[in-house]
Amino acid sequence: MRKCFLYSRVSSDAQISGDGLVRQEDKLKQYLLQNAERLNLSTIDYEILVDSGISGWKGSNMGDTAALGQLFMRVESDEIDDSVLIVESLDRFSRENPFRVAGYISKLAEHGIDIIDVENNLVIGPSNPWSSTISSIIANRAHEESTLKSKRIKAAWDSRRKKAKESGQYMIKNTPFWIDVLDDKYVVNANASIVREIFDLYLQGYGSFTIAKKMNEVGKIIRDKRWSTPKICALLRNPRCNGDFISNSLERNYEKGTSSSTEHVIKGLYPKIVTDDEFTLVLNRLDGNHKNRRVRNDRKVTILNGLLKCSICGEALTVRAAGAYRYVGCLKTIEKGGCYSKPIRYDALEKIVVNHIRNMDLGQVYESNDSQEVITKERVKTLMSHIEEYKNGITQLRERGKKPSFDMLTELQNSEDELELLKKTLEQLSLSKIDLSEFAVSTELFDITQIALRTRLERTISSLLNKIKLYHTKDLSFSLIEMIYVNDVVKHVLVADKKGVVTGDVVIRMNGESTTYESRSVKIIKDEGGVFSLDCNISEVVLNDYLFLMNIVDFVDSEAKEFLDSHLNAVLKQEG
Repeated sequence: MRKCFLYSRVSSDAQISGDGLVRQEDKLKQYLLQNAERLNLSTIDYEILVDSGISGWKGSNMGDTAALGQLFMRVESDEIDDSVLIVESLDRFSRENPFRVAGYISKLAEHGIDIIDVENNLVIGPSNPWSSTISSIIANRAHEESTLKSKRIKAAWDSRRKKAKESGQYMIKNTPFWIDVLDDKYVVNANASIVREIFDLYLQGYGSFTIAKKMNEVGKIIRDKRWSTPKICALLRNPRCNGDFISNSLERNYEKGTSSSTEHVIKGLYPKIVTDDEFTLVLNRLDGNHKNRRVRNDRKVTILNGLLKCSICGEALTVRAAGAYRYVGCLKTIEKGGCYSKPIRYDALEKIVVNHIRNMDLGQVYESNDSQEVITKERVKTLMSHIEEYKNGITQLRERGKKPSFDMLTELQNSEDELELLKKTLEQLSLSKIDLSEFAVSTELFDITQIALRTRLERTISSLLNKIKLYHTKDLSFSLIEMIYVNDVVKHVLVADKKGVVTGDVVIRMNGESTTYESRSVKIIKDEGGVFSLDCNISEVVLNDYLFLMNIVDFVDSEAKEFLDSHLNAVLKQEG
């Protein structure tokens, strides 16, 4: 007696919730009992295979995790030769291109496995020569039905997208929890205030864990489900909060059985809960959250997170509490790794950095150029379109079985490299527009309970500075605070005494291959060849400025110290 496999499949959720699978299984069992003797089928040795919610038209039921796909693995291993596969109808087996279906049937026939189509009372296999023709007709009909259905569904969705773009008509009634459909339009409901509050809290500096805790404590939950950190983060990233409706459409090649996906974004279809700038700011913060710590116990204690580095060993500096104060210390020192750096008071360091930034002239660090920004944005727009065209062209070539030329791939790579550079240029241009006026007059910058204000200050500092390197002498007689800006062109080296009072500063500016060192009345330049020269009138040089610069540059460029030392006598003569 031949072993039997009873295979059932449904492709939609509606069919799953209905009786489709139960009905098919009952029908297959009944057929087996009634025809077992006639067809030499075993009523004892049989297996039931089920694919629930899996498409036969897309070939998903032939995948490695699908029941039918796993059956074919057993076929390949010669495990189930000379058995029988029983299906309600051939379209339950597959709705793919008829030529592919013929290939599947042929593979089974090679192992002596017949397919029985119960609905048509048809045994498909070498023992029935006419079955090949009949199965081909059935497969072709099933494939054409699914293809026609797919085209109609796609046309309906395309029509919906067109109406949504032109008149704002709703796309689907399955909406996010803060949106309802009224008169064929999307409108906000009472839950929108909860979404807005979550964004406001995040923009004020609260972390996702704290926000979830706050919302749960006051009972602002949705559909009786409590907030969690992942749920808060998912909401903050949801483009529907910014008014965007996103859907995908499949472009199918019915002959090859291949498909490609296209994303459709309908901007402004949903009512906006947050502005574009707010949404961008939230996404940037989520992506760069390593520099922004959570607010804990309604206090924003530190604002220099992720920026502090030890100048002695290069390790990160960490802030730790000790009694009533917080100290900045090197990780290697804390872990007894050999660095001799000593901890210093965090509050003193923060005041030095903040007071420097709040009083600085951004024009000395960044040069604004609105016309360059406009030109750069236009070039970025052109490049993005150019890259998209090349990618589509390469995809089409590959779909036709052709390889893109080396020149095409090179052009695409060059364009992507240029785009990346231009994006970085835009970031630098935008820095010149940072507004420090709020911090220049505020008297509450160092009040750790001013969460929103200190969070804005933290983000401003992070957008200006790449790192802050700290060096101090073993006796802590003075400290050097090297502030390196994100454009990697300018550095400020501040000198502070034991009490945290800044006694002077040095500006280091890179211009191509040359470097400038400047402190008040003294300025020297190191050209591309490493040759130094004075760029100031020696008669106007103040001796204290000169000595100060000579001592400080010794920590960053010993050759600059040697050059200044060689001209010290001339300054002394002038001073005398």
